[in-house]
Amino acid sequence: MEQIKEQLTTHQTSIYNMLLKELYYKYEIQPTYKQFLINHYLDIIELINNTKKWSDNSKQSIFFLLSKVYKLLNKDNIAKETSQEGFKLKQKIEEEKKNNLMNNKEAFSYIPHEELIDIFNNLEFNRENHFKKLLLGLVLLQPPLRSNFYITCQIIDDILLNNGIDNYLLINEKECYYIVNNDKISKHANRTKIININNKKLINLIKQSIKYFPRVYLLENNKGGKLSEEQLLKLIRKATGQPLINISMLRSNYITWYYKHNPSLKAREELGEQMRHHASTGHLNYNKVEPIKEELEQIKQKMSLFFEDKENQKKYNKQRKDILYSLLKFQNEPTEKSKLKYNLEKVAGVWV
Repeated sequence: MEQIKEQLTTHQTSIYNMLLKELYYKYEIQPTYKQFLINHYLDIIELINNTKKWSDNSKQSIFFLLSKVYKLLNKDNIAKETSQEGFKLKQKIEEEKKNNLMNNKEAFSYIPHEELIDIFNNLEFNRENHFKKLLLGLVLLQPPLRSNFYITCQIIDDILLNNGIDNYLLINEKECYYIVNNDKISKHANRTKIININNKKLINLIKQSIKYFPRVYLLENNKGGKLSEEQLLKLIRKATGQPLINISMLRSNYITWYYKHNPSLKAREELGEQMRHHASTGHLNYNKVEPIKEELEQIKQKMSLFFEDKENQKKYNKQRKDILYSLLKFQNEPTEKSKLKYNLEKVAGVWV
């Protein structure tokens, strides 16, 4: 089986290990799991489809990965069957997109726009909270841009400081607007680079933020540098209290709210210009149908299993690390059960 792993990418290996770990917990499969994969492939298909803590996207990835593994094992019929399971899920996911349905992660993280405004209004402006309040203001009081803009945006007060390469927020006594020189579509789309900020409350918040906390970047880390994607995620999750929310979801949230109150095509096209995408993209990819209460409760129960699994993964990682340390220190050999459970292999005489 190690020969198979050598032919998988790092990401594929991660997916494969996730499946093997689940098989171990359910069946306690032995190190000869190659034969198990072949003899019990129907049980494995059933396990994947019935594992509630995995999203449909994850299940799809597992099935396509398994199809590759079975091909490497010269089991083309099983490879075809697992691939078909993956395509079924792919079609289901695409159908949900057409119906503008939220996936589980989106539904779990969904907060109505009005409630988000309440969270924003209740946040005090102080040293501890001001970046959280500012970021919420940027994505709630103004059509939100993609996350890359917020982590690269620099503050300027004169258009002559625009180098035509970087992203900026220009603000002075007369004007306040974004200058988008570099984003996902800037190289292949003819869209305006200037996006006006007209909300007086947001303009005053930005001015207050710059006055009390002068800086280079619109959002900064504790060391005075620009935020990383991970730091931006942590900031928005702390601000909203939602552990899985991201900027893309907040873009979707804004569009869903906006479309309710602005049904005309013209209004939606204008919003698309401000958010730097076509109106059709907003309708197909971002506008979502809010889940009904009963569905939301089911999703929350399902997602609670996800968090429980994350905690188990932390414990598993620590146990694996402790075992590797012990093997290195005492130069002993792991049991066959440990080899399988913790995915241990010997490389150049060292267990990893």
